[in-house]
This record gives sequence, C-alpha cells and structure tokens, in this order.
Amino acid sequence: MTGRQQDALERALPDLAPRKSAESDEPEKPKRHVTLSADKPALFAAIRRDAHTEHLSVGALSKRHHVHSRTILQALASPTPPPRKPRTVKENPVLDRIRPALDAILDEYAATNGGQLPPTRLIWERLLDEHDADVSYATVRRFLVGHPLTNPNGVAGTPRRTAGNFLGATHQALQVNVIRNHRGLLAAIRQQPAMHGIDGSFATTTAFVLGCDAGSS
Repeated sequence: MTGRQQDALERALPDLAPRKSAESDEPEKPKRHVTLSADKPALFAAIRRDAHTEHLSVGALSKRHHVHSRTILQALASPTPPPRKPRTVKENPVLDRIRPALDAILDEYAATNGGQLPPTRLIWERLLDEHDADVSYATVRRFLVGHPLTNPNGVAGTPRRTAGNFLGATHQALQVNVIRNHRGLLAAIRQQPAMHGIDGSFATTTAFVLGCDAGSS
C-alpha cells in the first residue's frame, strides 16, 4: 500500500519488526566482557602469574580471565599493557547520499522562516516522499543535533556577562545571530538575487559580499 520495501518500513517503524519468541531454542550469546584501562595492569599480572605457576595454555588462560586470546598474548609478551588505540570517527554513507537533498530542504525552509531549521519529522517525511530516500528518523535527528543552527553555542559560545567582559559577550552573541541567519540569507539570495541588488555581474556580487563582511564584522 505504501510502495515501500519491508526493510525500510521496519527501520522507520521498529515496532513492526518481528521479534524472537521467548521460548526460542537458540542459545543467547554471551555478553562481551569489557576491561577498563585502569584494570589492565592487574589483569596482565594475574595472567602472567597463572601462566608461570600453573603452566596454562593460551586457551585456558582466555577462559579463566574471560578475555580474548589476543589479550593473553599481549600479557605474556610484556607486563605493561599497550596504549589504547584512538577511536576513529565512522563516516555515515547514508548521510553522504542524502546530503544534497537535505541541504535543499533546509535552504528552502530557511528562506521562508527566518533562517530557522524545519522540524525533524518534516525533513524525514520529505526525504521519504519526495526523494525516495532510504533513511531512518534517528539518522535525520542525529544530523540535526550537530547542525550549527540547532546548537549555535557549538560555533561561538557566549561567556558569562560580567562587568569585565560585557563587550566581548555582546560581540559573540552577535556572531551567533549572524551564523544562525546566514543560511536563510544565502538561500533568499539564490532564489531572488535582484531583490538584493545583484544583477549577475562581478561588480554587484563583490559589493554585496564586501557589505555582508563589513556588516557582520
């Protein structure tokens, strides 16, 4: 009836996804045991002690201490735990595919609503209906949480207003307002450049850009 695939509907409406029966014969997977960095020196010492006194194999040590065999080999090679690898930021291929459509929806809404962002549900529904995008509501919501218009303090924070920094607080508040309205301004210029004094020539475009630069400091 909706013309959508079943997997897309299950992502959008998680209550429709089939759930496993409570009487299922499948055994539950054991929960992953996470070792904190602060506990690793004591863990490595216990592994080395058991390996030295009881001459246990790598598999037996792994079962006793509930860790991967790779951790056992690290402990046997050195009493000092290796430093934790830095966590890398994962890219979202779904957002990369729908980003042009997202920008178009945001620009159109901001041009008619004073630079404000549309509601998350409105964006999500337009992505599904107008662009046939296979994206979940949660993905759109996470995208908007980090957006500068949603959290302008993430771009320019406003300090406390004390007698010594009142001018600085006022200047940073002005910067936040400029960033908040920038998207709506540029969207309006793209739709109706003549109303802003831009006739398509290099001279008028340069004059407008320099004026915006001077006006927003």
